[in-house]
Amino acid sequence: MNMAASNSEVPLERNEYNPTISSTMPPRPEVTYNWVDITPEFFNATKDLELGELLHDEMFGLFEAMSAIEMMDPKMDAGMLCNRGKKVLNFDQAVKAGALKLNNLTMEELVGIMDSILACLVTWLEGHSAAQTILTCLYLHKPLSIEDRALRAFAIQTLKLIACINNTVHSGGVFEEEDFQPALYGYSLCNEVSDVRAGGMMREVEEELQRSVKATRQRQGEDWDPKMQKQHEDAVALFSRIRFLRLFYAALVALMRRDVTAIPEAERCLASCTELVCIMQNTVNRGLRPHKVRDEDGNKDIYLEVLKISSLPNLELITRCPLRSIMTTRCNFSHPLGSLCGGLHYIIHVTYACFKGAELGNNFNQHHCWTSRILGQVVDL
Repeated sequence: MNMAASNSEVPLERNEYNPTISSTMPPRPEVTYNWVDITPEFFNATKDLELGELLHDEMFGLFEAMSAIEMMDPKMDAGMLCNRGKKVLNFDQAVKAGALKLNNLTMEELVGIMDSILACLVTWLEGHSAAQTILTCLYLHKPLSIEDRALRAFAIQTLKLIACINNTVHSGGVFEEEDFQPALYGYSLCNEVSDVRAGGMMREVEEELQRSVKATRQRQGEDWDPKMQKQHEDAVALFSRIRFLRLFYAALVALMRRDVTAIPEAERCLASCTELVCIMQNTVNRGLRPHKVRDEDGNKDIYLEVLKISSLPNLELITRCPLRSIMTTRCNFSHPLGSLCGGLHYIIHVTYACFKGAELGNNFNQHHCWTSRILGQVVDL
């Protein structure tokens, strides 16, 4: 009785370890995998598929097909060892390491960076992902940290243009997922800077460059010094890009007002943009050419030394976006911009002439730029 009472006063813990029970449990079996090679059966099954056919389930749509990863492709397979060994730097790390210049950039460097940004912008407008186009430029990640006035103003105005195009396309609501990728993956579009301030920064840089163009111009009856001629051509190249971006953004904003009084303003801006595109095409060789550098171990560094265009900082986003990274080259970006300006000019002409919406839609299908087609429908609404 006393023994029973003592046991009732001191109850056993439920989680108390009992060596008698554990000793009777069998040891954990060793896990073995019986892999079976299905390579011959797989290739035999593919013989039943015709060219262009794809075997998939019901949940596999167009976006999943465009986002599929091709194994063992360094540009698509982020888990490859060759990608793991590469040195990836974000904006702050590149600045701290001295690999990203924020000030004292030459004219050639500025023209090269701006041409690369415009080429990325054109590629994004053609339906490619932002993570592989416009967001590959480190200067667009934190434009307010750039000390160079021209590059800071250009980067901020580019982000404003991206936001304007995104809002315009969303308001139209007539694009398919293979036409446009609106996702910006949480990147800031410099909303803390107002549109008026961004335009003022561009005007200040533009006026300064215009004075430089006039100061280095050849005097009548005098020989043109080669050094002065080079400064003049570099200033013209940089001036044309700054002015083009400012006027192109102003034209889009004027079109989105849906006001008849804004149409002449947009037409003047687009007319100037068309002329500036020709100057940009003729001065594309004034920009600094990108080239690869090597790190301390002798491996190829993926960063371009000055232009800082790389998709590796966005490597974790690759699995969430279609992998069609066919980047427009710096030598070919001017033609799509000229086509876009021509399409917008057609919108103004049709809208100002008060044509019917049906005629606008039928005739406008001749243009290849889907962005201008969407703008046409938005303005017509």
